[in-house]
Amino acid sequence: MGKFLKILAVLIIAIIVAAVAAVLLIDPNDQKDRIADAVRDATGRELVIAGDIDLDLGLATSVSLSNVTFSNADWGTGPQMVTFDRLEAEVGVLPLITRTIQINRLLLDGAEILLETDAAGLANWQFEPAAKEGDDAGSSDSGGDAGEAPKLPILKDVLIQNVTLTFKDGVSGSTRTFKLERLALQGEGPEDPMKLDLAATLDDIPIVATGQLGAANALARNEAFPVALSVDALGLEIRLDGAVAKPLEGDGIDLNLAVNADDLSGLAVVAGDSLPQAGPLELSTALRGGPAAIALEDISLRFGATDLSGRIASTAQGARPRISGTLTAQQIDLTELLPPSDGSAPAAPAASTDNAAAAGDGRQRVFPNDPLPFAGLRALDADLALRIAHLVTPSVSADNVAVDIALDNGNLSVKPFAATLADTALTGSLSLTGGQDVPSLTLELKGPDLNVGQVLQEATSLEILRGSGALDIELIGQGSSVAAIMASLDGHARLLMEDGHAKTESFDLLIGGLSSAVGSLFGGKDEWTVLECLAANFQFEDGVGTSALLMDTEFVSIIGDGGMNLGDETLDMKITPQSKSATLSVAVPIKVGGTFASPSFTPDELAAARKIGGLLGATLFPPAALLALGDLGAGENSCVETASAAPEASEQPAATEALQAPAEGVKDAIEGLGKGLKGLLGN
Repeated sequence: MGKFLKILAVLIIAIIVAAVAAVLLIDPNDQKDRIADAVRDATGRELVIAGDIDLDLGLATSVSLSNVTFSNADWGTGPQMVTFDRLEAEVGVLPLITRTIQINRLLLDGAEILLETDAAGLANWQFEPAAKEGDDAGSSDSGGDAGEAPKLPILKDVLIQNVTLTFKDGVSGSTRTFKLERLALQGEGPEDPMKLDLAATLDDIPIVATGQLGAANALARNEAFPVALSVDALGLEIRLDGAVAKPLEGDGIDLNLAVNADDLSGLAVVAGDSLPQAGPLELSTALRGGPAAIALEDISLRFGATDLSGRIASTAQGARPRISGTLTAQQIDLTELLPPSDGSAPAAPAASTDNAAAAGDGRQRVFPNDPLPFAGLRALDADLALRIAHLVTPSVSADNVAVDIALDNGNLSVKPFAATLADTALTGSLSLTGGQDVPSLTLELKGPDLNVGQVLQEATSLEILRGSGALDIELIGQGSSVAAIMASLDGHARLLMEDGHAKTESFDLLIGGLSSAVGSLFGGKDEWTVLECLAANFQFEDGVGTSALLMDTEFVSIIGDGGMNLGDETLDMKITPQSKSATLSVAVPIKVGGTFASPSFTPDELAAARKIGGLLGATLFPPAALLALGDLGAGENSCVETASAAPEASEQPAATEALQAPAEGVKDAIEGLGKGLKGLLGN
């Protein structure tokens, strides 16, 4: 609207000056050519007044004209930049001496305005004065104020209606349409406040605004300009109250903002249907500052069960804008803030084929090879602190969440990160060097006494374990995509716990048909089986991981070892259930192979033949890699002690009862075990 008023000011100045020069004896309609010449000299554009010009001269001079067109830039998408049916204005003559436009009354009805930019960003409201005879072609007058935009007019009584303003962005290709049904500004005088009444639509979105603005002269003098507005749009009730010290510069802003809504359904026309269903929304904040630095202070937000308070500031000094602030919340409930679910079970993530061609093998991949948007990290700098008393996510809940975020020239640091999960502490940090040619990612996560059972239950809704353990994750990778980072991963992920309990039924289902063939490996009578220890150690080097697993109960030990290639996304592991009872020695190792997208489970043929034939059984011991778990501060853990004391694997005679185990039962057991493991990995 500011651009439109400036354009309108150019037209009014040209018309009034030409009319006054004609004095009373000349019919203003005879001056259309002179008016058009004056506008052409000032703007380089053509003005055509097809209707009559009515003029009433005096200290307050009024003029009216109809059927007016103002041509567009020669590169524009339409021939006319402005057309209007009728314009009436009463202008103070004496203020024109100081190039001040004081409009006592203005009526504009039935206008079409086209504002646009070309592909290079050149705007059609940037005027080039027409070249005078004798001027050098292409030269421009760099002196004086010929190219200076006119001052905003002083407005007293304004009515603008039935106006359509179209903005076409030649850079992005987008088009926005603003339809002004009515804009009324009324004031007793240039030094008195103005009443505002507006009804409009922006891209078919209704907007209604009422309230009071500062005096017209205060705006023209760029002095303190009070604002008290109420705006209803998109189902939101918006209240703005305060003042702007330098309104023409947008500086010295001191405004209180309040937004209320029953819910966000009104935003669906611009954001689609994937909106949170929570409500009501209550937001209040103070907007202070100007173009160089602006801040949202005293933020108070309530949206459903979520609340947020604090301060956020933005500064434009330096190479990039910088966002800083501190936000605190008693509760943030992401289950309300995420798009609503249709009630169906979530689908398993689909494997990606985007990087199959790059890999040259045509296989489906899990890790996408699409470039990550690291360039966006270089758009601004940030320094934010977030404190959340209670955080609810779709998988787990956490208390006492503390996150400090620093972003500098594309390098992101989240340090520290701290939270309480299941009444136990979890700390960590994350750094991402997005400002380098080859970005790198570093992740550290530690939970020295993490309630593994409760966290697992919250995350999966499965009650499988009870007990706490030590978690230690340190990983680093490089690359511009998830696939590249995973293929270069170095570090480890470790878990060690003891003196826990395993739910008998749940783990029997995990083992699958093996239990149905030979009875429960976990005792079969008690609901919970004593879990003497659980240990896992995953080591990664250049994207190749080696694994060592041991779960030890009073009835069975489940041992896993082998490796995985994160670059090729292939598996080469073996999982061996080993019974501590001779009656259950039918259990055989299972090979886990294939790819992450399509894993395979097959029995270890040699071990299966020995078991089925009743020849020899193997006494297995945990992999030596479990010794590294002693660094977690649990050197007396029974899993670590077992790995430390384990002799070389040796073959012992199988129990007599195992000689009678039917081969068919073993086959069913192996198939069931494969199904159970595949289901686990699939989730």
